[in-house]
Amino acid sequence: MSDECAPSGDTTKTISVRDLRSKSAQIWRELEQEKDMVVTSKGRPVGVLSYASEANLERTLTSVWECRLEIIQK
Repeated sequence: MSDECAPSGDTTKTISVRDLRSKSAQIWRELEQEKDMVVTSKGRPVGVLSYASEANLERTLTSVWECRLEIIQK
């Protein structure tokens, strides 16, 4: 796995789908600081929220796609 795909070592915050619905404004504010959050449904991971700004959107998407392809190819 490339260095960009490797986790930073910090624990990624987990949020439930229910919290995403009911506390969305708070979650959007926290996302910039957290950078990534795992979304769960019934305790199981179902998605990932990743912070992106206009300045880094293309780089963020490219990194996600490259990491996903790297994982699929293994």
